[in-house]
Order: sequence, then C-alpha cells, then structure tokens
Amino acid sequence: MSIGAMRHKIEIQSMTVVNDDGGGRAITLWKTDAYIHAQIAPKSGSEREFGDQIEASTKYEITIRYRGSLTAKHRIKYAYTNNGVIYERLFNIVSIVNVDMRNRFQKITCTEGVAI
Repeated sequence: MSIGAMRHKIEIQSMTVVNDDGGGRAITLWKTDAYIHAQIAPKSGSEREFGDQIEASTKYEITIRYRGSLTAKHRIKYAYTNNGVIYERLFNIVSIVNVDMRNRFQKITCTEGVAI
C-alpha cells in the first residue's frame, strides 16, 4: 500500500447517547475520535424495495493505517469541498480486516446510503 494513495482525510466517529435537557428522551450524538488519512474505493452497489420506495446502497473499501481501537460500532465521516460547496458522506462499518495480520493497515468494508 502506497501512503500516497491515502489522500482522503476522514473522521473516525463514535456514538454517544445523552439525555435531553427536558429530562426524558435520549439523544444520539456522534463524536469525532480521530482525523486520519485513508484510501476510499467503491466496491459494489445495490438497490432494494423498502415499503413503497427504492433504497440504494453502495459498498466501499476504506484502507487506513492500523488502529487497534477501531470497531464496527464506529462510523466514518468524509467531508470534502467541490467548487466551493461542502459535501459530507457517512459510512457505516460492516467489517474490519487487519491486512496480513501485521498491524500496519486495515481494510474496512463500509456501506453508504443505509441507516444503521
């Protein structure tokens, strides 16, 4: 893996549940744990019927330097600017593979377009 291929700056986020100020309902917040560089590559796409709507999802493979604390409970946020417009993409982690079991790189299979 060439380090130069890791040109996407991503955020590793973890979920936190807090009570609202009204004293009852729990609110889910995502907190950024780390900013790191990664390679993002699309792998496949699919559509399915959900109720009366078509739901599309895309699978991605994201390669990062090894992080022992990363789990499938985290999510990945990728924000970028194109022609002055800020875009934000969220990836739900499906699986994490330690490449060659050497603790150097991880390949993360993610989905985009499907709520968790």
